[in-house]
Amino acid sequence: AVVGPRKILLRMLGNLLGIAGREGKSADAIRYLDAILAIDPESARDRAARMVAAVRIGRRDAAIEDARRAERDARPAQSGSQWACSWA
Repeated sequence: AVVGPRKILLRMLGNLLGIAGREGKSADAIRYLDAILAIDPESARDRAARMVAAVRIGRRDAAIEDARRAERDARPAQSGSQWACSWA
């Protein structure tokens, strides 16, 4: 199966994100997550990961912004605060 450039780029960024996570480099992780979300802004998983990384490096305002976006985008059966807590 042919894989398009978007999927290849997301895979590469995901690999870099994994390395940053294993090395405890939250600032690097945020850069990779910013790029991932620029490509796929609807990725709730990556938005939550960026929120957690932002908290880890003291970027509270950025984390709150992502939490608010998650709450707006949450399915009706699941509140944003429940969704965000599952990633903390």
